[in-house]
Amino acid sequence: MRRLTLITSLLGIAVLTLSACASAPAGPTSSATSSASSSPSPSASPEAAALVLSLTELEVVDADGARLGSAGLDEGDDVDALVRQVLGAPMSTSHDSTYGFGTTRWDGLAMGRGDGSSDVEVHFLAAHSGAIALRSSDGVSVGMTRAQVIAAGATMDASFTDDKNRLNELFVSQRKSVPGTTSLTHSGQTGSIFVEAVVTDSVVTSVLSPGNDFSDL
Repeated sequence: MRRLTLITSLLGIAVLTLSACASAPAGPTSSATSSASSSPSPSASPEAAALVLSLTELEVVDADGARLGSAGLDEGDDVDALVRQVLGAPMSTSHDSTYGFGTTRWDGLAMGRGDGSSDVEVHFLAAHSGAIALRSSDGVSVGMTRAQVIAAGATMDASFTDDKNRLNELFVSQRKSVPGTTSLTHSGQTGSIFVEAVVTDSVVTSVLSPGNDFSDL
């Protein structure tokens, strides 16, 4: 199942990110423009403070929460450009020929895209990338507790034990049914997409969107 393949692969990235303290990429820009977004450009170009991930888009906001720019998750080139504007050049890129997807990594953030697709999955692997906060539009970020995720409105959808014998619980929010698909998690139900928080041993280790319960590579 693609959902668990990508999650388990990126959980490994998260462990490396948190334990090896990878060097930060070239300095982030001080502001975001709307070149990768349909949002109007603010006249004063305030400083970017956070990247906010929802079911359908990645958004840049300032310290007051005002939107500076955004890109839809169905437009991978726009998302890539937006992240580069805020975080600078990526630390690395890689391609998995077995499952047919590429991954671009920044400090605390990874973006996955299937071959030939414009759709992307964005994964937050830390609470911050440099000075830029990384959180879901529900307010969930890496390092929060299981109880805080539940308080933010997410519900536990599935779980698995990884190769280190740690319990990983998949909490979801903003769920949307996708007609014509079948859930691989809930037998007999229509598949869905959602924002997902991976809770490992009661602590959030990654936040991603869009997760789904129907893709099978």
